[in-house]
Amino acid sequence: MWGEKKTKIVATLSDFRANEEFVRGLFEAGMDVVRINSAHVTEEGAAKIVEAVRRVNPAIPVILDTKGPEIRVTAVADEYGGAIGFQTGERVKVRGTADGEPSTRDTIYFNVATVVRDIAVGARLLIADGELELRVTDKTDEELMCEFVRGGTLRSRKSVNVPGMKIDLPSVTEKTAASSNGP
Repeated sequence: MWGEKKTKIVATLSDFRANEEFVRGLFEAGMDVVRINSAHVTEEGAAKIVEAVRRVNPAIPVILDTKGPEIRVTAVADEYGGAIGFQTGERVKVRGTADGEPSTRDTIYFNVATVVRDIAVGARLLIADGELELRVTDKTDEELMCEFVRGGTLRSRKSVNVPGMKIDLPSVTEKTAASSNGP
């Protein structure tokens, strides 16, 4: 009983290191399972990883960690050079978009078109892992009026978190559904 292994070693691989020699080294060192993070690899990159694993040992399990739903800031408009500085106390509008409108000094766009309906007045919006913080001061059906509680530099495609609020997001992203073999 003491010699029986009760844990599995999972190695997350990148397509940058997805060659047979590297995978073989991991396998010989005790790796049991290969994990592919779909948030950081293309479909072609994932296929490259699987091919390398199969050449080493076809019995090595491969798991695909699909990217879950997330709210992100859209790309910052070109005229701002990729970044917009905001000061504490500044006011800005927040809107959702399905068309990828770029964020500007006047309006920050989130990548989920319906996000406004789920966010209440008084809610905190944390951008870039909390580097920037906004508080919702008013809202309409289509936009939030917000004030910066903590200013900073807004950059393209940064994460958005709304602590304590349930946001209705699809459990499977469009990208995941499009790349699946299912119906």
